[in-house]
Amino acid sequence: MRRTVFALSLALIASGPAMGQSLSDSGEIMDQGTRPDSFSELSKRLMPAVVNITTSRVVASDLPQFEEGPLQDFNEFFGRDPEGFSQEGALGSGFVISADGLIVTNNHVIEGADEINAIFSDGRTLRAELIGTDAATDVAVLKVSQTDPFPFVEWADSEQAEVGDWVMAIGNPFGFGGSVSVGIVSARNRDIQSGNY
Repeated sequence: MRRTVFALSLALIASGPAMGQSLSDSGEIMDQGTRPDSFSELSKRLMPAVVNITTSRVVASDLPQFEEGPLQDFNEFFGRDPEGFSQEGALGSGFVISADGLIVTNNHVIEGADEINAIFSDGRTLRAELIGTDAATDVAVLKVSQTDPFPFVEWADSEQAEVGDWVMAIGNPFGFGGSVSVGIVSARNRDIQSGNY
C-alpha cells in the first residue's frame, strides 16, 4: 500500500507542470477579470479610515540628575525636566471601525500612555480615549469624537479567506503617511509558536 501511495505521489509530482500548463492555457486557473489592474481605487477609498496613533507618557528617569553647574545642560540633552522626568512616545497604525469614531490598534502601541492621539490622512489630529485593551491578543480599542461621521472600514469574515486570495495591507506606522502593500494569503491557521494565538 505504501509503495502504491508513494508511486502515485511521484506520478502526480511529475505530471504537475504539465497539468498546470494545460489549465493555465485553457484559462481555468485565473480569469483576467479576477486580477485587478490596479489597487489605487481601493486604496483611495480605505485610506481615510486608516490613522497614525501617537502616544506619550512621562516617566521618571533612572539616570542621575545633574545639579546646577557646568553639567546641568546634560539634563535637557537627555530629555529630562528640572524634576528629573522625561517624556517617551510611541507610534503605530489604527483603523476606524465605526462612524462614531471607534478605532482598533495594538495594545503595545498605547500601553502605559498618558496621552493618545489619532492623526488622519487629511492631517487632522484628534485626542483619543482608551476604551479597552487585551494584552493577550495585542488589541486595543480607542474612541475619537467629532460632529460629522467618520469614514470607517467594516470587519470582514476571515473564515471566508482562502489560500491564494488577494490581501491588501494599509498602515501608517511611522507617521510618514499611509503605506499600501499587496500580496496573497499564503497559509491559514498556521501556528508559528509566537504567542498565545
